[in-house]
Amino acid sequence: MKVNHALGVVFLPVFMGLSGCFPSDMSVKASQLNSIDQRLVKLDQTLAQRDQKQLKLVSEYKTSVDKQQAVLKKIEADVSDLKKQVQADAKSRSAQAKRSRPMDTQQVKNQSGYLYVGDKLLIGEIEDVHLSPVDLELEARIDTGAKTSSLDAQNLKVFERDGEEWVAFNFVDRKTKEVHEIERPVSRFVLILQSNSEEKERRPVVKFKLTIGNVPQMVEFTLSDRSHLDFSVLIGRNVLKDLMLVDISKKKIAPPEMSSLEKEVLK
Repeated sequence: MKVNHALGVVFLPVFMGLSGCFPSDMSVKASQLNSIDQRLVKLDQTLAQRDQKQLKLVSEYKTSVDKQQAVLKKIEADVSDLKKQVQADAKSRSAQAKRSRPMDTQQVKNQSGYLYVGDKLLIGEIEDVHLSPVDLELEARIDTGAKTSSLDAQNLKVFERDGEEWVAFNFVDRKTKEVHEIERPVSRFVLILQSNSEEKERRPVVKFKLTIGNVPQMVEFTLSDRSHLDFSVLIGRNVLKDLMLVDISKKKIAPPEMSSLEKEVLK
């Protein structure tokens, strides 16, 4: 019995020590589990919030894409309508051009014997022209490269009459050698750069009634000394535009036609 008592004395403190530590460890583990649970709950909440934000972003992106697609469809429709309109306009212009120029390549004589291509008078590289009111019939060179027509003027002088600028000059008829003294009001002045000079020449511009074939019109002429040139009259694009076509292989095919009234006035 003494032995058992001794064993009891030995094991009792050990047991008590072990029994005292066990509840404490269990309490620690429970608190850790609770902390983990709380963290998991917060994590779930965070993930749920992120999912909601992502769903919102996806929804907004889808809405934006839908709007862009709608805009693109509208643009495509507008472009398609525009293409149809352009094609329709092109067809209309082509049809109109064909109606207005049915004989673009065919030469036809009118009742007076003048050649026409469509609605334009056909003239040659050299033509006789008539100037009024000075009543001069002159040989002229037709130059499609010249913008403005030009007339020979000798002893040119600028003067004032009734508050306006006029010019007086001599014109020499190369056929008869007759000198004509002409006075005309100045329409305007132009600056011409000569090929042999760096300085620009100021030239007066005057108007005459010019007749080529059966087409009379008021025409501006620049005045300059053309005595060194082959022709005293140069006809430029300001005469030809929309009215005449030039066949450089022909000469003097459109002599000037004057009305009976003009002939009476000039007698």
